[in-house]
Amino acid sequence: MLDITEEKIGSDCVLSLSGDLTVCNIGQVREKLMELYSTENSVRVNIAGESSIDFTFFQLMCSAHRTFSSVGKNISFDKTEGCPLELKKFSLGFSRRSGCSQDKCGSCLWAVKENV
Repeated sequence: MLDITEEKIGSDCVLSLSGDLTVCNIGQVREKLMELYSTENSVRVNIAGESSIDFTFFQLMCSAHRTFSSVGKNISFDKTEGCPLELKKFSLGFSRRSGCSQDKCGSCLWAVKENV
């Protein structure tokens, strides 16, 4: 099961996702992101603690990041306590020191932000 909700907070749209963020449901997440791409300039994605995440979610979010960034829009993650995203990105090999070659503004969703 997948639960998708959105809430407008200031100039941001917060997209909350919980449940199975897997290949079985990824099409629903994609459709919602496409809808928000056409209406919002800034989207924050919030993942609930009990969510299942697989490789397809990471691929979709990379694609969304490139698409949003290409037209000056922003997509990011709300990093809340207990979010499964951080641990999962390491186990799936998505942790990076810097973004991909298309990440011109340094906003890669998977890059580890080091404290200096």
